Amino acid sequence: MEAVAAFRGVDPLELEPLAERIDADALNALFSPVGDGTIDGGSVTFRYGGARVTVTSRGDIDVVEAERAGRRE
Repeated sequence: MEAVAAFRGVDPLELEPLAERIDADALNALFSPVGDGTIDGGSVTFRYGGARVTVTSRGDIDVVEAERAGRRE
């Protein structure tokens, strides 16, 4: 939420609650350590606040304009 607010130049409270767009518990479960303590690689991409947001298993967050994202989503 903060990354999109910074990208948009708005207060985070101006955006809809992130929980209405994505299940944070499910996102955390996707990137939780497996039995041996390692974290599998991967990413998840979703639209939020007029942007395309990609979160990786390393914790990286990439925010771009939704229009630049194309029609792949």
